[in-house]
Amino acid sequence: MERFPFILGMLIALLVGQKAFAGPGTTDEQRVIDSQIEAFLGDRYDEAYSYAAPNVRMIFPDVKSFMGMVRGGYQPVYRPKTWSHARSRVADDGQVYQEVLITDQQGQNWAALYSLQKQPDGRWKITGVALRKADAISM
Repeated sequence: MERFPFILGMLIALLVGQKAFAGPGTTDEQRVIDSQIEAFLGDRYDEAYSYAAPNVRMIFPDVKSFMGMVRGGYQPVYRPKTWSHARSRVADDGQVYQEVLITDQQGQNWAALYSLQKQPDGRWKITGVALRKADAISM
């Protein structure tokens, strides 16, 4: 139940933006996503948590609760076999939405929609991830 506000926030954020998806995402945002996934794969949980935006940290105030959420609900993001960046868009408020195509360890494909926001210090942080199974199965 504590994830409900997080998921609701992601759905609202998806509905607010008015610009259509276009082309590949920006390099800075992709690097943040890649760095977090690589930190998960390397069991560097403090580092993975460092990419979470303040709104995520309010819901999951420490690494242990954050990793519990990731392991429990985002296994394809936590332990992907492969991932690649797809479409992205920038909303009117500057929030960036980056689609990431993931193949999990069992060969199931997933689409993860990351939302990122530039922080006052200039760094990009992940504000949320919406995950859904994709229709295709990889080989």
